[in-house]
Amino acid sequence: ALGVRRNIPASEAVEAARTMTEHLLKHIPSATRAVAGYRAIHHEIDVSAALEELHERSYTLCLPVVVGPGRPLIFRQWKPGDSLEQGAYGIDIPPPSRPELIPDTIIIPLAAFDTAGHRLGYGAGYYDRTIAKMRADQSSVRLIGVAYGCQQVERIPADENDCRLDMIVTEKGVMSLA
Repeated sequence: ALGVRRNIPASEAVEAARTMTEHLLKHIPSATRAVAGYRAIHHEIDVSAALEELHERSYTLCLPVVVGPGRPLIFRQWKPGDSLEQGAYGIDIPPPSRPELIPDTIIIPLAAFDTAGHRLGYGAGYYDRTIAKMRADQSSVRLIGVAYGCQQVERIPADENDCRLDMIVTEKGVMSLA
């Protein structure tokens, strides 16, 4: 799955991200308090334009932070242009001085996905643990997976610890699963 994503030509990746952004922006509810995005790494589809537009529309944004192995992610407030520091796995994160937020919409990068709303990430389980905790604490978290259309597979093996997505957005369109 990661090899498929890595082999997308740069010009196609840029165009796919632009089209995906158009689809994604139509599906962020106006009542959303905070949207968690991510900083693209390892050839993930780039959501920076979507985050910039959400900021322009006055949404509160945050980014995920790995706080330790086996622990759920936390989310720190961020906006385009804010300084970042390098966190776990070389991922850019907001510094500890930024407030922690609890997003009600999370945009999640995918390594692969299926039509049942199951996803593959990098295998460490950070998003699954985080989502399980958030759903136990607040039932209204909305999960939007984003990827290139070519990352769709027939079936992702899933168990009770794997959280299903509410929606998947690619350059090809939107798959609503809720």
